[in-house]
Amino acid sequence: MNTMDFSRRAQLVEEMDKCSSSEELLHRTLAQFEAVNRLFSRYRTVLERLILSDLATNVSQTRHLVDLGAGGCDIDRWLIDCCRRRGLKLRITAIELDPRALRYARVANCSYPEIELRQADVLDARNLAGADYVSLPITCCII
Repeated sequence: MNTMDFSRRAQLVEEMDKCSSSEELLHRTLAQFEAVNRLFSRYRTVLERLILSDLATNVSQTRHLVDLGAGGCDIDRWLIDCCRRRGLKLRITAIELDPRALRYARVANCSYPEIELRQADVLDARNLAGADYVSLPITCCII
C-alpha cells in the first residue's frame, strides 16, 4: 500500500510571486484574473450573500473590509461597483506584499477612492484593526 507523507510542508513559491519573475508578465496575469475569477470563481455569490446583504441592513453606516492578498483588486472593484449602484457604503483596505502587484493595482484602481492600497504582510494582525469584514484569497468572513 502506498502512503503519503504529510509530515513536512512544501515550501514552494508560485512563479508570479518570485521576485525574479517578469513584472510585465505579472501585470498581464493580474489583468487576466478578472476574467478567470468572473468565470470560474463563485466570489459574486459569496460576497452577495455575506457582505452585500449585511451592508443593506444599515445603508447609512460605512463598513470596512480588509482584503488580504488583494493582487490587482478586481474583486474589490466589483464589490465597490455593486455598493455604488445600491447606495451602500464600504471602504476597502487592500493588503498586498508584492510591490509589483501594487504598482498594477494603483493604476487599475485609480478611479476607486474607496480602495486604499497598502503594502504589508497579510500575517500582520494589525492590518485587521477596525475591520468589519476580512477577505482571504479563498473565503470571506464577517467579524
